[in-house]
Amino acid sequence: MHRAEHLKSEGNKAYKNHEYKRAAKIYRDAIQIDMRNPILYSNRAQCFLHLEDYERALKDTTSGLNLAQEGKIAVKLYYRQGVALVGLLRRQDAEKSFQNVLQLDPQNKEAKEQLSALSRNSPDKTDSEANSSPMRYLAALNHLDEDKKVKGYKYVLNIEETTYTELFQDTGVDVEFLEFYLHAARYALTKPLIEHPNNVILNHLRVFSGFKKFDLAMQTCGTPLKQDILNIVQNRAPQLLKQYSELIK
Repeated sequence: MHRAEHLKSEGNKAYKNHEYKRAAKIYRDAIQIDMRNPILYSNRAQCFLHLEDYERALKDTTSGLNLAQEGKIAVKLYYRQGVALVGLLRRQDAEKSFQNVLQLDPQNKEAKEQLSALSRNSPDKTDSEANSSPMRYLAALNHLDEDKKVKGYKYVLNIEETTYTELFQDTGVDVEFLEFYLHAARYALTKPLIEHPNNVILNHLRVFSGFKKFDLAMQTCGTPLKQDILNIVQNRAPQLLKQYSELIK
Protein backbone atom coordinates (compact mmCIF):
# COMPACT_ATOMS: atom_id res chain seq x y z
CA MET A 1 0.00 0.00 0.00
CA HIS A 2 2.98 2.28 0.50
CA ARG A 3 3.45 2.27 -3.28
CA ALA A 4 -0.18 3.34 -3.77
CA GLU A 5 0.27 6.26 -1.37
CA HIS A 6 3.39 7.32 -3.23
CA LEU A 7 1.51 7.24 -6.52
CA LYS A 8 -1.36 9.22 -5.02
CA SER A 9 1.13 11.88 -3.94
CA GLU A 10 2.63 11.97 -7.44
CA GLY A 11 -0.84 12.21 -8.93
CA ASN A 12 -1.64 15.13 -6.64
CA LYS A 13 1.48 16.94 -7.83
CA ALA A 14 0.57 16.42 -11.48
CA TYR A 15 -2.97 17.62 -10.79
CA LYS A 16 -1.72 20.81 -9.12
CA ASN A 17 0.39 21.43 -12.23
CA HIS A 18 -2.77 21.09 -14.38
CA GLU A 19 -1.42 17.90 -15.96
CA TYR A 20 -4.79 16.21 -15.78
CA LYS A 21 -4.15 13.37 -18.23
CA ARG A 22 -0.90 12.48 -16.51
CA ALA A 23 -2.52 12.68 -13.08
CA ALA A 24 -5.37 10.41 -14.19
CA LYS A 25 -2.86 7.80 -15.39
CA ILE A 26 -0.98 7.95 -12.10
CA TYR A 27 -4.20 7.52 -10.11
CA ARG A 28 -5.03 4.58 -12.39
CA ASP A 29 -1.77 2.90 -11.40
CA ALA A 30 -2.55 3.57 -7.73
CA ILE A 31 -6.04 2.10 -8.09
CA GLN A 32 -4.58 -1.08 -9.56
CA ILE A 33 -2.66 -1.49 -6.29
CA ASP A 34 -5.35 -0.25 -3.89
CA MET A 35 -8.75 -0.88 -5.47
CA ARG A 36 -10.65 -0.27 -2.21
CA ASN A 37 -9.54 3.34 -1.73
CA PRO A 38 -12.40 5.75 -2.58
CA ILE A 39 -10.08 8.76 -2.49
CA LEU A 40 -8.25 7.50 -5.58
CA TYR A 41 -11.51 7.21 -7.53
CA SER A 42 -12.54 10.68 -6.38
CA ASN A 43 -9.22 12.18 -7.41
CA ARG A 44 -9.29 10.54 -10.83
CA ALA A 45 -12.89 11.63 -11.33
CA GLN A 46 -11.83 15.22 -10.77
CA CYS A 47 -9.18 14.85 -13.47
CA PHE A 48 -11.79 13.51 -15.88
CA LEU A 49 -14.06 16.46 -15.09
CA HIS A 50 -11.29 18.85 -16.11
CA LEU A 51 -10.86 16.83 -19.31
CA GLU A 52 -14.64 16.94 -19.90
CA ASP A 53 -14.71 13.15 -19.95
CA TYR A 54 -17.96 12.97 -18.02
CA GLU A 55 -18.69 9.30 -18.65
CA ARG A 56 -15.45 8.24 -16.97
CA ALA A 57 -15.93 10.76 -14.19
CA LEU A 58 -19.39 9.35 -13.50
CA LYS A 59 -18.05 5.81 -13.49
CA ASP A 60 -15.31 6.71 -10.99
CA THR A 61 -17.65 8.55 -8.64
CA THR A 62 -20.02 5.58 -8.68
CA SER A 63 -17.14 3.23 -7.88
CA GLY A 64 -16.01 5.50 -5.07
CA LEU A 65 -19.49 5.75 -3.59
CA ASN A 66 -19.72 1.97 -3.54
CA LEU A 67 -16.82 2.13 -1.11
CA ALA A 68 -17.76 5.21 0.94
CA GLN A 69 -21.25 6.47 1.79
CA GLU A 70 -20.31 8.83 4.61
CA GLY A 71 -17.80 11.48 5.54
CA LYS A 72 -15.94 14.14 3.57
CA ILE A 73 -14.96 11.78 0.78
CA ALA A 74 -18.62 10.88 0.16
CA VAL A 75 -19.44 14.60 -0.04
CA LYS A 76 -16.74 15.07 -2.68
CA LEU A 77 -17.86 12.00 -4.60
CA TYR A 78 -21.51 13.01 -4.69
CA TYR A 79 -20.58 16.54 -5.72
CA ARG A 80 -18.31 15.35 -8.52
CA GLN A 81 -20.96 12.86 -9.57
CA GLY A 82 -23.41 15.76 -9.86
CA VAL A 83 -20.99 17.77 -12.00
CA ALA A 84 -20.46 14.77 -14.29
CA LEU A 85 -24.21 14.32 -14.65
CA VAL A 86 -24.61 17.99 -15.53
CA GLY A 87 -21.99 17.50 -18.22
CA LEU A 88 -23.99 14.55 -19.52
CA LEU A 89 -27.14 16.69 -19.50
CA ARG A 90 -28.83 14.42 -16.95
CA ARG A 91 -30.30 17.27 -14.92
CA GLN A 92 -32.67 15.31 -12.70
CA ASP A 93 -29.97 12.81 -11.71
CA ALA A 94 -27.57 15.69 -11.09
CA GLU A 95 -30.08 17.31 -8.73
CA LYS A 96 -30.28 14.08 -6.72
CA SER A 97 -26.49 13.97 -6.40
CA PHE A 98 -26.30 17.56 -5.16
CA GLN A 99 -29.17 16.88 -2.75
CA ASN A 100 -27.17 13.92 -1.42
CA VAL A 101 -24.29 16.33 -0.82
CA LEU A 102 -26.57 18.54 1.27
CA GLN A 103 -27.86 15.59 3.26
CA LEU A 104 -24.28 14.91 4.35
CA ASP A 105 -23.18 18.55 4.50
CA PRO A 106 -26.22 20.89 4.81
CA GLN A 107 -24.08 24.02 4.54
CA ASN A 108 -22.23 23.01 1.37
CA LYS A 109 -22.14 26.21 -0.65
CA GLU A 110 -21.07 24.65 -3.94
CA ALA A 111 -23.93 22.13 -3.98
CA LYS A 112 -26.44 24.88 -3.20
CA GLU A 113 -25.07 26.96 -6.08
CA GLN A 114 -25.28 24.01 -8.46
CA LEU A 115 -28.90 23.31 -7.51
CA SER A 116 -29.73 26.97 -7.94
CA ALA A 117 -28.08 27.00 -11.37
CA LEU A 118 -29.97 23.88 -12.45
CA SER A 119 -33.31 25.40 -11.51
CA ARG A 120 -32.36 28.69 -13.15
CA ASN A 121 -30.81 27.41 -16.38
CA SER A 122 -33.59 25.45 -17.98
CA PRO A 123 -33.25 25.28 -21.80
CA ASP A 124 -33.79 28.67 -23.42
CA LYS A 125 -36.86 29.24 -25.51
CA THR A 126 -36.51 31.73 -28.33
CA ASP A 127 -40.15 32.82 -28.40
CA SER A 128 -43.62 32.08 -27.08
CA GLU A 129 -44.33 29.70 -29.95
CA ALA A 130 -41.50 27.47 -28.82
CA ASN A 131 -43.06 27.29 -25.38
CA SER A 132 -46.51 26.38 -26.66
CA SER A 133 -45.60 23.98 -29.46
CA PRO A 134 -42.00 22.71 -29.77
CA MET A 135 -42.85 20.46 -32.71
CA ARG A 136 -44.38 23.32 -34.69
CA TYR A 137 -41.35 25.48 -33.93
CA LEU A 138 -38.90 22.77 -34.99
CA ALA A 139 -40.72 22.39 -38.30
CA ALA A 140 -40.22 26.10 -39.01
CA LEU A 141 -36.52 26.29 -38.13
CA ASN A 142 -35.20 25.97 -41.67
CA HIS A 143 -37.25 28.99 -42.67
CA LEU A 144 -35.87 31.37 -40.07
CA ASP A 145 -34.30 34.60 -41.25
CA GLU A 146 -30.51 34.57 -41.14
CA ASP A 147 -30.39 37.00 -38.21
CA LYS A 148 -32.56 34.63 -36.16
CA LYS A 149 -30.86 31.36 -37.01
CA VAL A 150 -28.30 31.57 -34.23
CA LYS A 151 -31.15 31.73 -31.71
CA GLY A 152 -32.61 28.68 -33.43
CA TYR A 153 -29.27 26.89 -33.17
CA LYS A 154 -29.10 27.60 -29.46
CA TYR A 155 -32.67 26.45 -29.00
CA VAL A 156 -32.22 23.01 -30.58
CA LEU A 157 -28.94 22.44 -28.75
CA ASN A 158 -30.51 23.27 -25.39
CA ILE A 159 -33.42 20.85 -25.71
CA GLU A 160 -33.06 17.93 -23.31
CA GLU A 161 -32.88 14.35 -24.58
CA THR A 162 -36.14 13.45 -22.81
CA THR A 163 -37.97 16.17 -24.75
CA TYR A 164 -36.58 14.93 -28.05
CA THR A 165 -37.69 11.43 -27.14
CA GLU A 166 -41.23 12.67 -26.53
CA LEU A 167 -41.21 14.54 -29.85
CA PHE A 168 -39.71 11.92 -32.15
CA GLN A 169 -40.26 8.49 -30.63
CA ASP A 170 -43.42 7.92 -32.68
CA THR A 171 -42.83 9.93 -35.83
CA GLY A 172 -39.09 9.45 -36.24
CA VAL A 173 -36.52 12.10 -37.15
CA ASP A 174 -37.54 14.71 -39.69
CA VAL A 175 -34.96 15.29 -42.46
CA GLU A 176 -35.31 19.07 -42.44
CA PHE A 177 -34.90 19.19 -38.68
CA LEU A 178 -31.83 16.95 -38.71
CA GLU A 179 -30.17 19.09 -41.36
CA PHE A 180 -30.88 22.21 -39.32
CA TYR A 181 -29.47 20.47 -36.24
CA LEU A 182 -26.27 19.64 -38.12
CA HIS A 183 -25.95 23.30 -39.11
CA ALA A 184 -26.37 24.17 -35.43
CA ALA A 185 -23.74 21.59 -34.48
CA ARG A 186 -21.25 22.98 -36.99
CA TYR A 187 -21.82 26.50 -35.67
CA ALA A 188 -21.48 25.45 -32.02
CA LEU A 189 -18.22 23.59 -32.68
CA THR A 190 -16.57 26.78 -33.94
CA LYS A 191 -18.33 29.55 -31.98
CA PRO A 192 -18.95 30.08 -28.23
CA LEU A 193 -22.66 29.28 -28.38
CA ILE A 194 -23.12 26.69 -25.59
CA GLU A 195 -21.01 25.02 -22.92
CA HIS A 196 -19.46 21.62 -23.65
CA PRO A 197 -20.70 21.45 -27.26
CA ASN A 198 -19.14 18.06 -28.03
CA ASN A 199 -20.96 16.39 -25.15
CA VAL A 200 -24.26 18.05 -26.06
CA ILE A 201 -24.03 17.17 -29.75
CA LEU A 202 -22.88 13.59 -29.25
CA ASN A 203 -25.57 12.93 -26.64
CA HIS A 204 -28.26 14.33 -28.93
CA LEU A 205 -27.05 12.39 -31.96
CA ARG A 206 -27.03 9.17 -29.95
CA VAL A 207 -30.64 9.82 -28.97
CA PHE A 208 -31.60 10.64 -32.57
CA SER A 209 -29.94 7.44 -33.81
CA GLY A 210 -32.46 5.42 -31.84
CA PHE A 211 -35.44 6.95 -33.66
CA LYS A 212 -37.11 5.69 -36.80
CA LYS A 213 -35.86 7.13 -40.11
CA PHE A 214 -32.60 8.39 -38.59
CA ASP A 215 -30.33 6.58 -41.05
CA LEU A 216 -32.37 7.71 -44.04
CA ALA A 217 -32.53 11.28 -42.75
CA MET A 218 -28.78 11.33 -42.14
CA GLN A 219 -28.06 10.01 -45.65
CA THR A 220 -30.31 12.70 -47.10
CA CYS A 221 -28.47 15.52 -45.34
CA GLY A 222 -25.84 17.30 -47.40
CA THR A 223 -22.49 15.55 -47.61
CA PRO A 224 -20.44 18.80 -47.51
CA LEU A 225 -22.16 19.80 -44.25
CA LYS A 226 -21.45 16.43 -42.65
CA GLN A 227 -17.85 16.47 -43.86
CA ASP A 228 -17.39 19.99 -42.48
CA ILE A 229 -18.39 18.75 -39.03
CA LEU A 230 -16.04 15.78 -39.18
CA ASN A 231 -13.18 18.01 -40.37
CA ILE A 232 -13.78 20.41 -37.46
CA VAL A 233 -13.78 17.54 -34.99
CA GLN A 234 -10.63 16.06 -36.51
CA ASN A 235 -8.84 19.39 -36.08
CA ARG A 236 -10.21 20.36 -32.66
CA ALA A 237 -11.06 17.14 -30.85
CA PRO A 238 -9.52 14.21 -32.77
CA GLN A 239 -10.13 11.84 -29.84
CA LEU A 240 -13.86 12.19 -30.54
CA LEU A 241 -13.71 11.66 -34.31
CA LYS A 242 -14.61 7.96 -34.13
CA GLN A 243 -17.71 8.70 -32.07
CA TYR A 244 -18.83 11.39 -34.51
CA SER A 245 -18.10 9.21 -37.54
CA GLU A 246 -20.29 6.42 -36.19
CA LEU A 247 -23.25 8.82 -36.03
CA ILE A 248 -22.69 11.19 -38.95
CA LYS A 249 -22.65 8.92 -41.99
